Amino acid sequence: MLTWFRLSYALHRFELRLLIVAAAATVVATLWVAAQMSDTRSAELACIREANALAAQVADAHCREFQPIIDGFVTIGGFLGLAAGAAPFLLGLVLGVPLVAAEVEKGTASTAWTLSGSRLRWLMRRLVPMIVVVGVVALIIGQAGDALARAYPAFDGADPGFGSYGMRGPLLVVRGVAVLLIGSAIGALMGRTLPAILASAAICLAIFIGLFMFTDQLMRAEAIPLSLGAAQLGASQAYDMGYRDDVTGEITTFEDYYQVHGDGPISGGEVPGMTVVAYAVPGSRYAEFVRREAGVLGGISLISLGLVLVVVQR
Repeated sequence: MLTWFRLSYALHRFELRLLIVAAAATVVATLWVAAQMSDTRSAELACIREANALAAQVADAHCREFQPIIDGFVTIGGFLGLAAGAAPFLLGLVLGVPLVAAEVEKGTASTAWTLSGSRLRWLMRRLVPMIVVVGVVALIIGQAGDALARAYPAFDGADPGFGSYGMRGPLLVVRGVAVLLIGSAIGALMGRTLPAILASAAICLAIFIGLFMFTDQLMRAEAIPLSLGAAQLGASQAYDMGYRDDVTGEITTFEDYYQVHGDGPISGGEVPGMTVVAYAVPGSRYAEFVRREAGVLGGISLISLGLVLVVVQR
């Protein structure tokens, strides 16, 4: 097995070095921002607690200085989250497409297959190390992204639920391996690296857009009315807003309420005797939606792997 990794490193030395350095920089920056954001938020909360005995205006002026710093870290964290979300696609495409396509394009495939004795063994020697590399790197990036999500002031270390979905956690591993196998299959079919990268990128984009739309429809169908406090603790985005009668428990959407009460709600949306609710999916169901996407991508990965095996064998 160690020989397989040495061979893969020799064949893809430049790409591996570049991607690993970029991934390491992303992880270090993400963990640093998470730590700084958490420390600044802790200092802000400590300031607020200490200022309780002071006059309101003094406390407000004294503790408000932390907010611009936190906002700056949140902005940087947003860009790092986008980088983490893009990492599985870059890793999968750059390392997956050339596995077979480069050999075919250079005209060395037939010689390599003859010398190896078994085309299946030849493919596994190249494919397995890349799956391991993509999986490990994506997992580390995902764990760093999870630390960043928990550091956001909206969560203060609590479970972020659907916060930063697709930019953290083991889901990045599943996506990276899926893109790797899709790229390998397209590269094997086309036999040319650059066109295969472009085609694989387009196909992966279409697949993930379809997955996003499918997940969005599931969330809309399974959303339930939650009080705003509960909805903010890691729930997905609110698909609708409304009021829940505190006595009867009856739900009235904002639109229906406005049609009956033309003057609208008072006090910034609050209505006496009613609780504002948001139709959303509780953050506790995050793992369930991750498993659903992982199942779909797992099926696509197996189909792609089968396609690579068929092309190489024939």
